[in-house]
Amino acid sequence: MQTKTADGLVRLTDTAVIMEFGPEAMPVKGEASPRVVLYENILEIDYQAPKVFSQGYLRLIVREGQTKVDPMIDTYVSRLADKKAAAALHEALQQKVSGVQYVAPAPSDEPEQVDRKITAAEVSHAFKNVLPASASFQDLSLVGRDLQQQAGRGFLPPKTWPVAECEAQVDTGAAISARVTATRVVAGALTFGSTGALVGAIAKKDRTKVYLSITVPGDVILKEVRGLDETKARQFALKINQAAAKHKAQPVGQDTDTLIKAATAVAPPPPPPVSVPAGWYPQGDIQRYWDGNAWTDNTAPLAPQ
Repeated sequence: MQTKTADGLVRLTDTAVIMEFGPEAMPVKGEASPRVVLYENILEIDYQAPKVFSQGYLRLIVREGQTKVDPMIDTYVSRLADKKAAAALHEALQQKVSGVQYVAPAPSDEPEQVDRKITAAEVSHAFKNVLPASASFQDLSLVGRDLQQQAGRGFLPPKTWPVAECEAQVDTGAAISARVTATRVVAGALTFGSTGALVGAIAKKDRTKVYLSITVPGDVILKEVRGLDETKARQFALKINQAAAKHKAQPVGQDTDTLIKAATAVAPPPPPPVSVPAGWYPQGDIQRYWDGNAWTDNTAPLAPQ
């Protein structure tokens, strides 16, 4: 059994309960993730059901080496939001614990939790992550200073990037492919990396379709935009670029409008550096020959995929 919680995931196996903490949890919880506790080592289950305007929690009270701290930073606690799922988890865990006998655990070098108050930085972190999404598109959300992507299939973890390091645009597959290809050429990554797979994916699709592409640190996110969703996609891209401009360091003498315009402008792809070998490289819907030092006037149709 596994249950999604407000700060991660709780799984019940045959022998232990596993608490996994995601980006919504305090950093101290993330550092302790995953927390694995054998059923026989659980002395008591401290449970508080979620209410309409407040979250509940499930706290494991182990037999040795634990000090009770605030649920927000207690690495033996998962915060609960869904009342029905929380009740089912509590009942299933009680059955698991009642069905085992206590065996003294082996000595552990793991440090005990420290009884302390939540710091101002931790409160700020928690507040930022409970803010409602200011914009969203498909499985992407703009929350505070972060761009977040929901967990994917196969229990892929959610992802988070600083929005200040992101750039979004909505364009045809052909235009995005050319732009990303130029970026790969500049980086010297002619055939490798996730952007290579992205360009290949576009090449296999209808290049006239519209896509939302978001450049994030070390990767590019690509989402196909269908029909009436184009307006929503463009609004989402605009909000990402506006948020990126807002959260970047603002240079002296430049107002916010200037930064927003700079963030939303699409700069032409720079030429490859001298280190890139001579050859044919895509530029939009054609290929152009790079002689090793500069672009030439020699062009040719794109090679069939």
